[in-house]
Amino acid sequence: MGDPMSTPRGYAAGVNLDDSLFLIGGLRSNVQILDTVEVYSASSGWSVPSFSSIGKRSFASAVVM
Repeated sequence: MGDPMSTPRGYAAGVNLDDSLFLIGGLRSNVQILDTVEVYSASSGWSVPSFSSIGKRSFASAVVM
């Protein structure tokens, strides 16, 4: 098993793009709504990109077209 995410979260939006999984927003400890993004790649594990979501989100969906 690899390294965990830097910020534990539930109810985040997730989307797969270019062999990476993006987790966007979510809830931390069921009280704090997040605007952070974390990216998982099988080759490099979890990382935090230099951008965040366009606002705090939880119970959201994500789509790539």
